[in-house]
Amino acid sequence: MISCAERAKPTAGRPEKNDAPLPKERERKRDMALTSVSHVRLLEKETIMSKQPVITGLHHIAIRAADFDRSLAFYTALGMTTELAWGEKTADKDTRAAMLGCGRGSHLELFAAPGSGAKPEGSWIHVALETADCDAAWERALKAGAKPQSEKPFEADINGVGTPSARVRIVFFHGPDGEVVEFFQRLS
Repeated sequence: MISCAERAKPTAGRPEKNDAPLPKERERKRDMALTSVSHVRLLEKETIMSKQPVITGLHHIAIRAADFDRSLAFYTALGMTTELAWGEKTADKDTRAAMLGCGRGSHLELFAAPGSGAKPEGSWIHVALETADCDAAWERALKAGAKPQSEKPFEADINGVGTPSARVRIVFFHGPDGEVVEFFQRLS
């Protein structure tokens, strides 16, 4: 296969009037044409690639934990498992982190952030954890130290617009670092 650069050369298989060096203006135009062809091919490749699914799911949500051990105990009490842990705690710093499995390939990532005070909520509203039994998960969270935001689990209808509607059972609470967590049980 002949590259674009070889095709543009005066001696690449096409007879030229002579093999003398190209005048500066002609050389500049040739270089511009090569750049344009390369740019178009790059854009074509990006367009093809952009049609492929880039996002295949939500892998994890990360939380800064003022008390890493307390947060780790809280989320493992809810049934999450430590799938990966790294970092260390020394006298002058705590770099521990853990990736907790929530099921179905999703994770909650905890980062030690000792002494971190109030954290702005920013654009995030809450983390929703799917459960098969909202009431049992709620009782477990309360026993683990959750601070209720909802009085108790409740049912709600999500009226789909252009999508099917759903009936769900949900409840909201605050985790150890003030993060808002929702248990989400799909009923229909």
